[in-house]
Amino acid sequence: MESEQTSDSNESEQNELFEIVDGICWVSDWGLRNLRFSLSYQTRPDDLFIVTYPRSGTTWMQNIVYNLLTNGQPFNVSTTDFFERNPHLEIDGKKCIETMRRPGAIKTHLPMHRVPYNSLAKYICVIRNPKDVCISYYIFYNMWPDVPKLEFDRFFECFIEGYLPFGDYFEALRSAWQRRHYDNVLLVSYEEMQTESQSVIEKIANFINVVLNDQLLEKIMKYASFDYMKGKFDDERR
Repeated sequence: MESEQTSDSNESEQNELFEIVDGICWVSDWGLRNLRFSLSYQTRPDDLFIVTYPRSGTTWMQNIVYNLLTNGQPFNVSTTDFFERNPHLEIDGKKCIETMRRPGAIKTHLPMHRVPYNSLAKYICVIRNPKDVCISYYIFYNMWPDVPKLEFDRFFECFIEGYLPFGDYFEALRSAWQRRHYDNVLLVSYEEMQTESQSVIEKIANFINVVLNDQLLEKIMKYASFDYMKGKFDDERR
């Protein structure tokens, strides 16, 4: 009887933490308009998406792509330009997407099967091992001002159950993996970016049709490195 009461209590607590909107776990204070726009967004043939679960290398990939599209311009030369070229689909919403500077890349934490699909658009999916994602997401999550704070044990339960903002890590991983052979999908792992950075940059450049010479490669290796990004990037954005 006691175990049943505990289970009921946990379920009630979960229901109070977040809400499920059109199948996506969401924070009420973030509002619903932008999320619903993101799920019904009419993609353009020239759209490029960076699709990641939170804390899977999103900012790192954004930087690599930004450098490729701007001939090696460091993101901190103009953070305004960086964010105008890299809007967050389900957070920034309709106006930012429709007025984004192009060429650019649309960031999203939606699982790949919920990202609006266009056979002419391109999708870069970044995945990362669950242990590192969970720990990094726990730290990052508790930095947000508009979410209920969680101790690690409770956060871990939510992570395993898929009950965290932006949804289920394992569902997102499976969704990206199942589409890895699509011609317009590039699947990259965070670990691959760490150990084979030059090869990954070359692969991305080829995927988005950017000519990569030695000079541009050198710039990207510098400006998209952790040493360069550390302390220069507003890490409180979702």
